[in-house]
Amino acid sequence: KSKPLPFSHLTKLVLENLPNLEHLQGLVDLPAIKILELRALPKLDLLTFTADVADGKEEVDLQCHFPSLLELVIGDCSKLNVKTYFPLSLQKLTLEGSNEPLLSLGSFFRRPGDAHEDDESCSSSYITEVKTDPCRLTQLKLGKLIGSSGWEVLQHLTGLRDLEINRCNELRQLPETMRGLTCLHRLSLQKCENLCVLPEWLGELQ
Repeated sequence: KSKPLPFSHLTKLVLENLPNLEHLQGLVDLPAIKILELRALPKLDLLTFTADVADGKEEVDLQCHFPSLLELVIGDCSKLNVKTYFPLSLQKLTLEGSNEPLLSLGSFFRRPGDAHEDDESCSSSYITEVKTDPCRLTQLKLGKLIGSSGWEVLQHLTGLRDLEINRCNELRQLPETMRGLTCLHRLSLQKCENLCVLPEWLGELQ
């Protein structure tokens, strides 16, 4: 009878202020993780989840596998990207001071066709895939987001019940993509110093 793997029952993992950490290889043996917090890891550049790859292909460069992940916090990890996409089990996500590509459609939904297809060539074909591949995310917290392109993904996260936007100083008005969040129960706006106006359509979020 084989011995259980060390830490195989670990449900929460916090990695914080590790300036020289470059990869997370070896965490594949932590299948019970439900809460993962990554903070102040400036050299970490890739977080890999298992993907359901079509046509019998397997993910040969798997680094991390969190099949039970419910909550993920990524804070001040300026280089970090996700491959292939956040797991469908994920319910709560916090992104603070992180890479803007983490808010792309490719981080939330399975890409049609080749899982390694580049972002530009498949961005327009996401729409069909998004409709058939539901995201279970119910809580999203965004902090210190720079730029405007990351807000596009909100229109597809229709199951969100809790949205928090914090310290996004480039935000001058709420993005139109929020209008599709018809399940929203809580909206929190904090320390967005340049937010000028609340739109009339805000009342549609019943």
